Amino acid sequence: MKFGNRIREERYEPWAKKYLQYNALKKIISLISTAKEKKDKTNTATKEEVNYKLRDSLFEDKWKFISTFYGVKDGNVKTGKDINTVSVDALSSYFFHILDNELVKTITFSDQKSKEINRQMTSSRVAKNRKQQVDAMHLSAILISFVELNYTGFYKILKKFDKNNDTNTLVNFMEKVDHATQKMNSSSAEK
Repeated sequence: MKFGNRIREERYEPWAKKYLQYNALKKIISLISTAKEKKDKTNTATKEEVNYKLRDSLFEDKWKFISTFYGVKDGNVKTGKDINTVSVDALSSYFFHILDNELVKTITFSDQKSKEINRQMTSSRVAKNRKQQVDAMHLSAILISFVELNYTGFYKILKKFDKNNDTNTLVNFMEKVDHATQKMNSSSAEK
């Protein structure tokens, strides 16, 4: 089974927008691969290719980010020309920009839900409300699944990026994921 389908099938629907946008990130990798395979060896993607492949709402800031990468204001190069092609380096930087945003999103959400579940468990014990305790335990199991699925997603998307770009970013970024997860767990445990 493709991992993007696995996320879609296993996710908890009320939290759907909080999961890693794996398939959207694959589109950036695909765009980078397309740019690298061009016969003219320019290692660039056209503006049309970028707009077509990255039309998902996750990519609303693409031109703002890409313009910043080139040191451009309002989409125009200092010479007054529009950006018509985008380099592989700019697309790779954009991939990690999106990936960082996705990490912050998933970690923040996990931390928030963990704190909510802890409060719910505490109040249900005090009130001796068995149903509320069971509901909190159920949500806790869903949260564990959420964290595991996203962790696997980060691993798989980085492995795919490295394979397609002949890079080795997996270990460093996964250390970042581990650090963020540990930080979240320690802050939840303190509460």
